[in-house]
Amino acid sequence: MILWDGVIVSLGHINAPRNPDIRMQAKTVNADIEPASGIQLSNYPNPFNPSTQINFVLPKKAFVELKVYDVLGRQVADLLNEVREAGSHKVLFNASYLSSGVYLYQLRSGSTVITNKFMLIK
Repeated sequence: MILWDGVIVSLGHINAPRNPDIRMQAKTVNADIEPASGIQLSNYPNPFNPSTQINFVLPKKAFVELKVYDVLGRQVADLLNEVREAGSHKVLFNASYLSSGVYLYQLRSGSTVITNKFMLIK
């Protein structure tokens, strides 16, 4: 439970303000804000069955590692381990050998590490 500007926020739900005179101010935030490293990472579709396309953008030429982990932290796939040029890249991940569930995909490049989650539904 978090107290934010007089509003109790719990598990993503907003409950009634503690003080009715306090008004919550909302700001529009772009969900696709580029991280400070300039590297972007996403996948489509999500959830997926049995494959998904992982997309990433590199601001400059760099060595890239792309791996998939289960929720226990065990590596289940090593998708990329090479130098890539600057620009947009796509990697197809076929998870037909895995069971349904939530998985994490992680991109490492230099000192940057970005981890996202996706869901396999069979």
